[in-house]
Amino acid sequence: TKAPGHRIGMVRDGLAHDLGYTPAEGRRAVGVVVEAERMNPQAANAFLKLLEEPPPSVVLVLTAERLDTLLP
Repeated sequence: TKAPGHRIGMVRDGLAHDLGYTPAEGRRAVGVVVEAERMNPQAANAFLKLLEEPPPSVVLVLTAERLDTLLP
């Protein structure tokens, strides 16, 4: 069976919340989304908001097997 897609709570309550903290070490915080193509539409839209208005000193990395399945 396939694991469920990335949910909006994982983006809003997880990644976005965690990236709001000041990095404990170094100058930047890094957020990694693996299999970004698995985000459901609500999670993808929440993530787009995070991309448009990233917290200061944050680097976001996305991985996907198929880029054509991501929102433009």
